Amino acid sequence: SIVERKFTSDEVAATALIRGDIHVLERAAPWQISRLKAAGMQIGRYRLPTLHVLLLDHSHPLLARREFRRGLCFGIDRQRIVQRIVTGGEEQPGFQVISGPMPPGTSLSDPLRYAYDANVVPRDYEPRLAATLMLVAASSVAKLQAEQAAAAARQTDSAAPPPAPPEVGIPELVLAHSADPLARAVCDAIGRQLRPLGIPLKVQEVTTAELLDPDSGFHLRYAELAMWEPLVDAQQLLGDDGIAGSTSAAMRAALREMQHATNWNEVREQCHEVHRIAHNDLPVIPLWQTVNHFAHNGHVEGISEPLIRLYQNAHRWRLTPGGAR
Repeated sequence: SIVERKFTSDEVAATALIRGDIHVLERAAPWQISRLKAAGMQIGRYRLPTLHVLLLDHSHPLLARREFRRGLCFGIDRQRIVQRIVTGGEEQPGFQVISGPMPPGTSLSDPLRYAYDANVVPRDYEPRLAATLMLVAASSVAKLQAEQAAAAARQTDSAAPPPAPPEVGIPELVLAHSADPLARAVCDAIGRQLRPLGIPLKVQEVTTAELLDPDSGFHLRYAELAMWEPLVDAQQLLGDDGIAGSTSAAMRAALREMQHATNWNEVREQCHEVHRIAHNDLPVIPLWQTVNHFAHNGHVEGISEPLIRLYQNAHRWRLTPGGAR
C-alpha cells in the first residue's frame, strides 16, 4: 500500500526524503535537485512540461485594453524570475520564458514543440515602455468613462456643465495564487516589479477552488497549464468559453482552421498562427515553461521514466530490504 504525506514546504519534504522518513517525493523543487542528488537520491523527470501564465479578468476596463496587457508583459522581468527564483540560480533544461501559451518542449527535437512558433520572440523586460503603455491605457479608459458620464448627465439635464478633465489613475489590482511555495514566491516578485511602475498590485493567496473560479473577482490569477496536446488544449484555453475568458474573431478563425487541417503541415502552420495571435492579443500573459521532477531513494525499485503522472506504474514499485521504517 502507498501512504501519502503532505509537507508544509519543499525544504521539509526534501529533508524527509533524505532522512528516509519517506521513500518517494512526488514533486522535487528545482532548487532542491542538486541537494537531493548530492545526498544520493534518484531524480526523475516527468515527460510533459508545464506552462505558467496569468489569467485575466477581461471584464475589467484596463485589462480589456490590449495596451495594458502588453504593459504587464513588458513590466515583468520573466527571465530574472526564472533564473533567480524558479530554478534557484541553476541551469535546468526545459525551463524558459515563453512567447505564447504553446509548449516549446524540452529540446529542439521534442515532438511536443510542433505548436510553438520559435520565430515569435518573448517580449523583453522594458519597464519604461511598460509604464508608458499602461498609462496610455489608463488615460483612454478615464477619458471614455468621463465621456459616458457626461452623456448620461446631458440626458437628464441639458444645462449640465462640461465635464472636468478626467483623473488618470490605476486602481488596485489583485493577483491571486495558490498556496504552493513557488507560486507564492514568483507572485511576490511580480508584485515587486510592477508596483514601481505605478501598478498598485495586491498579491493574495487563495484556495484551489477560488483560483479555479473565473467569477471569483480576482483581476489576475497565476495558473499552471498542462498543454499536453496543443491541437486539443488550445481550444479549451483560447476558444469560446475557454479558460482564458476572452477570444477574438481572429483567434476563433485560427482555431477553426486548426481543427479543419487535413495534414501535418497544415496542423503545424495553424498552431503557429494561433501562437502568433495569442502573442499579439495576449488573452493570457505568458510567463514561462517548467519541467517537473520527482525523487526517490535507493530502496524503491520499479519507478521508470518516462512518466506523465507519478502513480501510472505504481503497480511495479517494490520496496527493497532496509527500505521500510
